[in-house]
Amino acid sequence: MDLLKELTNIFGPSGREGEIREFIKTKIAGSAEFRVDPMGNLIVHKKGSGKKLMFIAHMDEIGFMITEIDQRGFLRFTPLGKPILRFLPGKMVKFANGTHGVIGVESEDGNKELDLSGLFIDVGGDHKEVTSKVKIGDVAVFATPFRRQDNYVIGKALDDRIGCYLLITLIKENP
Repeated sequence: MDLLKELTNIFGPSGREGEIREFIKTKIAGSAEFRVDPMGNLIVHKKGSGKKLMFIAHMDEIGFMITEIDQRGFLRFTPLGKPILRFLPGKMVKFANGTHGVIGVESEDGNKELDLSGLFIDVGGDHKEVTSKVKIGDVAVFATPFRRQDNYVIGKALDDRIGCYLLITLIKENP
């Protein structure tokens, strides 16, 4: 479980997978040959004499790229990936620099259908304070801590990183 926890805690939104890719490379070094293509994909080849198989996993996670900082200090964003909008309000997010925020919604009508224009990230502070912490183009990811609960695990990016976990384990445990 330690490996899965490490994988889920790494910052790696779409287009910014460098840290997760480097982590995976360190875990499989000496167990397989690998290269990175021009798109940033990590291609791993494990030699063997049996039938050839291909396994694929993606390492990126949903992110939120900042597109505007309004006068109140609220961060407007565009999603990287396809989050379900109705689940976003109240979710904690974290930027690569360690700044934390919470996704808020401006709608006064709780029954109104959510759209991106009514959502924002609040990192606390006025426009000047916020612009010293976060810039347009910065990306946040969910800040859900990894934990075990009975026979379950909870955390961010599990839909992505469980595949990475399984492939790392397969590579390392099969000579």
